[in-house]
Amino acid sequence: SAMQIVLIGVPYRDGTLVILGADTFTEKVAGFASGMKHKIGRKVAGELMVGMLEDVRAHAMEATPSP
Repeated sequence: SAMQIVLIGVPYRDGTLVILGADTFTEKVAGFASGMKHKIGRKVAGELMVGMLEDVRAHAMEATPSP
């Protein structure tokens, strides 16, 4: 099983343009109830990505000088 996430932040106007690419793979989700397993896996992966993006935003806000 594997998960690969690529996150790029590019300065854009007065903020940052965030580009996210994600891919997951497993050979263990097949057969009985595979649809349910895929749905649960997508939810877990989505929650992980949201957490990572929130961390990136928090660090970016700390690094941004006040006007």
